[in-house]
Amino acid sequence: MSTTDDDDDDGRRRRRRVSAPERASEALRGVSLFAELSDADREALCGRLVEVTYGDGEAIVTRGEVGTRFYVVAVGRVRVVGFDDDDGGDGDGGDDDDEGRDAGTKKTKTLYPGETFGEVALVRRCLRTATVIAAAPVVKLWALDRATFHETLKKTTFERRCEYTDYLNLVPLFRETLDARTRSMLVDALRMATFESGSIVVSPEDAYDEEGSKFYVILRGEAVVRMDDGELTEVNRLQRGDYFGEVSLIHKTSPTATVVAIGEMTTLTLDAESFHRMIGQDTISAMAKKLESYAYASNKVERKPRRRLHRVGSLLALRGAVTSRFRWLSFERKQRSTRKRGSPESLRNNRNCVKSVTPSLIEVNSRQDVTLLKEVGGGMLGAVFLAKTLNTHTVCCVKIMHKWKILHLEQRSNVCRELQLMKTFDSPFLTRAMGSFQDAHTLFLLMEYLPGGDLFQLLVSGPFKGGKFPVDVARFYAAEVLSALEYIHANEHLYRDLKPENVLIDGSGHIKLTDFGFCRRLALSERAYTTCGTADYMAPEVMLAQGYNQSADYWSFGVLLYEMLAGYAPFASVSDGIRHRRIITSDLKFHTPYFDATAKSLISRLCIVDVSKRLGSSARGVLDLKTHDFFTEDWDVVTARRLEPPHVPTRKDAQAPHEGSVTRHRSREFYRSLDRRGERERMDAGARPLTAEASASFYGF
Repeated sequence: MSTTDDDDDDGRRRRRRVSAPERASEALRGVSLFAELSDADREALCGRLVEVTYGDGEAIVTRGEVGTRFYVVAVGRVRVVGFDDDDGGDGDGGDDDDEGRDAGTKKTKTLYPGETFGEVALVRRCLRTATVIAAAPVVKLWALDRATFHETLKKTTFERRCEYTDYLNLVPLFRETLDARTRSMLVDALRMATFESGSIVVSPEDAYDEEGSKFYVILRGEAVVRMDDGELTEVNRLQRGDYFGEVSLIHKTSPTATVVAIGEMTTLTLDAESFHRMIGQDTISAMAKKLESYAYASNKVERKPRRRLHRVGSLLALRGAVTSRFRWLSFERKQRSTRKRGSPESLRNNRNCVKSVTPSLIEVNSRQDVTLLKEVGGGMLGAVFLAKTLNTHTVCCVKIMHKWKILHLEQRSNVCRELQLMKTFDSPFLTRAMGSFQDAHTLFLLMEYLPGGDLFQLLVSGPFKGGKFPVDVARFYAAEVLSALEYIHANEHLYRDLKPENVLIDGSGHIKLTDFGFCRRLALSERAYTTCGTADYMAPEVMLAQGYNQSADYWSFGVLLYEMLAGYAPFASVSDGIRHRRIITSDLKFHTPYFDATAKSLISRLCIVDVSKRLGSSARGVLDLKTHDFFTEDWDVVTARRLEPPHVPTRKDAQAPHEGSVTRHRSREFYRSLDRRGERERMDAGARPLTAEASASFYGF
């Protein structure tokens, strides 16, 4: 038994490290949040569970409080008291065992050993939606807090990725022909498999298919390669770092030899579909070139004397393969089909070469230089006003943020990074900064004025019926959003906050992405682990803190496309718990016939949990999306913004009520109101007053 770390509370509550964590493994396996994890990850999380004991009637979770823990019932039972749309203390995994209702709104539910509650608290900061009370003399729970959950998964995922990357680097062909990004993406597709001594791994009797046929890299142990020339003859031995199975995958035939494990052997495997999609044509061509150097007999294997065999890390050492002279026909036909709207090579060179028309930088130094006309929006950090500069009479938007709030929410680095990105990004599909200044208490960010509002407003109150877009309209906006993401990714950044509210429409009807607070630099071979973004658009790997890259933006892109076509997000649910479960399991449903076949295909290939099978994750990157049948546009025309927009907003001059002292007086009232509002919010939040030192930390804004 492990040592206890007791911390008594009135003699009734104890907390200690669980002595036998495997007892909780089955309960965790039944929870959607954990079901998608590997056995190793679940085992690591079980080891971090702590045991908490409660007495009869004690409150474990209180409705309305901020949740930080997930619980598994170990001994006794608990009673969940909530309302019809509540989800067991924000995400229980128990059965809906209603025992009573109060006026048709309040409900109760009893959870027994092995059942769980509170899983949403592991994903993000949220309020509890129900009260959970101990309902037995002694109730023991296994608990896991959010910080521990994220730290554990980050550690195990990072270590596993490093281990797999090291193994791939053992293979000279991969090390020499695959770039860092492709090797990193390949790691996501690899699966570990262990074979007992004497197990037949591949055999000529195995039929080729996309899922069953695999490529193998040996991690531990050895294998013997045998050819059947009337009797099985050993022709080679494979060791750590060697690979095999590529002959079958390249030629799409049955294996040409038998590979048998010697002792216990552990391998990394890659299925045939991922092999062709992710490794890339250059590496496959290098493998094929070596195959072509072998001597062939008519549909027979002409094997060289064994003394001349070289270990090149694969069945290539067999010096032969059963092939057909038509072996490349199907592959070439597939390649030609992808070139129907331009070759991948030409698309690969298309990096949004058209620059944006950079808005003029405005020389403003204080709030007296800017007249506020009206409030047009707001967010977590501040309010956005339509404004006009006094010196140039330029209409713009001003984002006004209180420094205390930025520091209180720990967003200083995000705010400063957003300003820097808005100054450096130069794409016609991204909003640009026109200037910035600050005073002792407030930051002011001047941005382009985009009179068309955002995509969400256009969906809800635009000219299109039913709160959704026709397919051709959705295709237009999707193409321009994808061009914006392509620019961000090509500049080695990750966006992380794609949603309709962040897609603005300019005066000509084209889109511009905004809000780069979560955007961060990320090399194509790296991974991020911070859980951030809007829940409806968050990819499963982001929720589970398993490490993610630009593919997470493609998941959000699929969600955005679905919402444009249906009028609602694909995983929208009555509670946070149900929504998170649907996202983690990719519970994607097309309830309306409004989706055409190509849209369903694209969304289904984007909103897929297995990152390695998601469009954009292959060696071709964004070309996977741009060559999909859903898009019919000429991408040169898209990036040049020469497509005709489906909706052009009517620009209203921002001159209200008129020029003169009345407007300036109203502007001063706006400023005073903002200052009063900010002080009230600070006191309500219990934040400390802003010090001169804290204010100076924004130097350079």
